[in-house]
Amino acid sequence: MLYHPDRCVLAPVVSGVECSVSGSVSTIDGGSDYSAYDGEMLRFRASADKALGSWVLSGHYQLEDNHRRDLSTQQEFFSVSPIRNLVSAEVRHYVSGRFSLGGKADVRYSRYKDDQRFVSNGALVSERRTDNRLRGSLLAEYRLAGEWMMLAEWSMLDNRSTIERYDYSRREVMLGFETVF
Repeated sequence: MLYHPDRCVLAPVVSGVECSVSGSVSTIDGGSDYSAYDGEMLRFRASADKALGSWVLSGHYQLEDNHRRDLSTQQEFFSVSPIRNLVSAEVRHYVSGRFSLGGKADVRYSRYKDDQRFVSNGALVSERRTDNRLRGSLLAEYRLAGEWMMLAEWSMLDNRSTIERYDYSRREVMLGFETVF
């Protein structure tokens, strides 16, 4: 579901802003080896974009609510059902009609609905998991012939969790081609 109003709620504050809100309901079937992920995901997103000449500024908020089966063993329980809040900002510069460069950053807060139970150093621990994730990316896109586009992205990601085993940092490089069918 997508709603793109004729007049953005931010128009009295900043002229020329385009807004949209969207929502989705998804059913997930993880397959026989990943049945803990079976369930539903609800997603709501609000976006605002502002063009300034060859520059475009974008901001987004996304709320995601997961209702999954979760993973349970005799002793341990692992929730895969977080409620997530994501705030992101992006700036893009259109160097030409075919080539753009940009950057984006987001912060995501995830709170899992149930306490996790797991064995740590021989003891059974019960703890609620919350994660804070920061991500920054540099982007480049080049339009080829027709509907084809070449893209490149370099990202840095840092996740901090109340449960140490879920702490991680990573760097990613993505190169790809995209088209419309």
